[in-house]
Amino acid sequence: MPKFNPFRYYSQLLHRHPVSVQSVTTAGMFAAGDVIAQQYVERKGVKGHEWGRTARLGIVGLCITGPAVANWYKLLERYITTSSHLRSTLTRVVVDQLIFSQFSIFSFLSASSVLEGKSLDEISGKLQQGYWDALVMNWKVWTPIQVANFYVIPMYWRSLVVNTVALFWNTYMSNINYKLNQSSSTDNPKSIEPAPADASTNSESKPPVKLKQ
Repeated sequence: MPKFNPFRYYSQLLHRHPVSVQSVTTAGMFAAGDVIAQQYVERKGVKGHEWGRTARLGIVGLCITGPAVANWYKLLERYITTSSHLRSTLTRVVVDQLIFSQFSIFSFLSASSVLEGKSLDEISGKLQQGYWDALVMNWKVWTPIQVANFYVIPMYWRSLVVNTVALFWNTYMSNINYKLNQSSSTDNPKSIEPAPADASTNSESKPPVKLKQ
């Protein structure tokens, strides 16, 4: 009986159902990154873990980022091809970082905010506060990784490479999202309205107190 090889099995599934498998993988990596962020960066502990937050990020990975990454790599492979493999690689990296990285960060912050029940003004404020810093960090981290990824790794395996590195990137993004939420709640505290006065005390005046002579 042949020995079960999970790597080979995953490879077969990846070639048969590339978008679905990559989407599920991305969802798992997003959720795992949030677990690392909550437990090892924010030190929440098991009792303080926000499982709803982990589930929301998993949904973002499954429904948005995963399918987008899988189809994006197909487009780059199909439409950006030159006579030089190095030139094709560098062109793909530039296009990837100028276009897809911006979409990725925007969709991460905005979609997670929608799932959190944020208003449009709150989402806009979060993007204004954290989008640029996250994008600059993205360029620093992902540009060299994508050069190696596009130059060496076959197309169907690129998402797996990205998701492996993204385990640590998603930890960073999850923590950024958490800090932005904390900052917005601090900067915009809920106003506390004074309790209304008793109508009876306003409408009826107290009778004057007569002093005994």
